[in-house]
Amino acid sequence: MDFPPIWWLMPYGFVPDPIRYWVLDNAPCWLGGYCP
Repeated sequence: MDFPPIWWLMPYGFVPDPIRYWVLDNAPCWLGGYCP
C-alpha cells in the first residue's frame, strides 16, 4: 500500500481495531481515487 504507516506512529491500542480497518480500507480511495 502506498500510504504512510500512521498506525506505527501511534501507541498500541490508541485507535480501536474497527476504525483502524475502516481507515485502511478507505485510504486507497481517499488518496488515489480508487474505490472498490
